[in-house]
Amino acid sequence: MIYIPHCPHKVLLLKNSPASVTTSKISGNQGWGIAAQDRSAMMVTDSIISNNGLGGISLISAVAALIGGEVSANPADGLALSQRSALMVIGAKVSGNQGNGIKLDSSAASVRGATISGNGGHGLILTTQSVLSLYQSTISNNNQNGVHLESSLASIRISQIVNNVGYGIFADANSTVAGYGNTVSGNGTDLSGNVPQSVTEKK
Repeated sequence: MIYIPHCPHKVLLLKNSPASVTTSKISGNQGWGIAAQDRSAMMVTDSIISNNGLGGISLISAVAALIGGEVSANPADGLALSQRSALMVIGAKVSGNQGNGIKLDSSAASVRGATISGNGGHGLILTTQSVLSLYQSTISNNNQNGVHLESSLASIRISQIVNNVGYGIFADANSTVAGYGNTVSGNGTDLSGNVPQSVTEKK
């Protein structure tokens, strides 16, 4: 494993560039662990992104894949996407961040086989016409809502959304949630009024 600690700002800043990070630990940096912008593309595989001052990974008009590994214990958001960024998460853990687990603003994410738990904010938050596909993942024990939508769209399938302090799934009047086969239980309130009960039914 490559260990990259204590850089003054960001370990990896990409601008209109590609990058691949594999079996590395990125920790203790004052800014984001990784920041990508301006049509950059990166893959992060089996790595640990933790304890970075501004959060784990920032995407601004960028694309990333997070495969395995974890984004944890950052004092802000685990991952933050904005300005039409796109993210694929497969089998990764996003946990123990003081902010949100994953924050999408005018962006899109596909999350499969992931665990998003124990974050200080929402597990996932979508705003401003963001889009989420969530499949066979666990969203649990987050300090606000498990999945929170504002003017956004989500497909949620065969996932466990349990024991979050706020709503399991919250959607405002301008959002749409569809899906099936989910377990949504043990939350402060399981479903907000704009979330159909069908998301908990078998297909």
